[in-house]
Amino acid sequence: MHGPSSILELSETHTHGEKTEFHVVRASEDDKRTWLRGSPVCGTLKTHRIAHAGVMTARAPYRIVRMHQGGLYFLACLSGEGRVLVDGRWQKCSAGMAVALPPFMVNAFEAVKGRDWRCCWVRYEQQPEQKPILNSSSPQMAPFHGQPLWNAIEGLIDESAHEAKPAAMFHWVELIQSYVERFAQPWQQDDRLWRLWEMVAADVGRDWTLDELAHRAHVSAEHLRRLCRRAIPPIRPLRRAIPPTRVLPRSIPPTRALRLTTTASSQHRLTTRVTRAAVRRAVSPAVARGRRKRRRRG
Repeated sequence: MHGPSSILELSETHTHGEKTEFHVVRASEDDKRTWLRGSPVCGTLKTHRIAHAGVMTARAPYRIVRMHQGGLYFLACLSGEGRVLVDGRWQKCSAGMAVALPPFMVNAFEAVKGRDWRCCWVRYEQQPEQKPILNSSSPQMAPFHGQPLWNAIEGLIDESAHEAKPAAMFHWVELIQSYVERFAQPWQQDDRLWRLWEMVAADVGRDWTLDELAHRAHVSAEHLRRLCRRAIPPIRPLRRAIPPTRVLPRSIPPTRALRLTTTASSQHRLTTRVTRAAVRRAVSPAVARGRRKRRRRG
């Protein structure tokens, strides 16, 4: 298994290998990449910003690396074994498991030599300002029954390649989307929070206060406190995206330097830390009442 430091050695890679078998459906004929050429087209996929979906049996040397993936990549394993890069380490993805790889960060997966990796995938396109399907800053791997998703993708591929009836393709696409959303549900969060975190991420060096954040989110300060406590995960250490030997110019402001030396995952964690700090600095109504009573007694 690869060591954690190998993430620094990754580069953009797309290797299928001669023994890998796959079938795919794409959202647009404009996508003319070699491996997609000749595949059926279903414009209905654009309804959910799906770029392409497919089923495959991957065999070594199959390996995909995306240094700045433009959308969520969801992959479910039905049998065999592969490896997926999760939080800087290669982890096994075997039968009954699925993984969601967030956009705008390094994502990678590969087949294991001597093992067939039977899996299906759904690849999304996403703009930074759009609400993400998965509100997580790092890849999420969890148990998932992938056979229904495989069947739905196969059904859409077959329908798109032959009859191509709009009503039938619509239902296949909705099934595919519902299965992905079912997996992502534990990591979905309130719309007001992700929009708020986008604002904080745009000005992470600012001294945000709870009252200001609550005003931006159109909720009371106490309600925002409760939302954040439910949604913000425990703090984890920031991971460096560049070797420690790289030296940043002293002229770069501290906030800008921090952005340059953290991954997209760490950037999101930093944003939640700023929000958490603002929430903690503020005093809850109960605590404030207690302080007032003690002052009166004194």
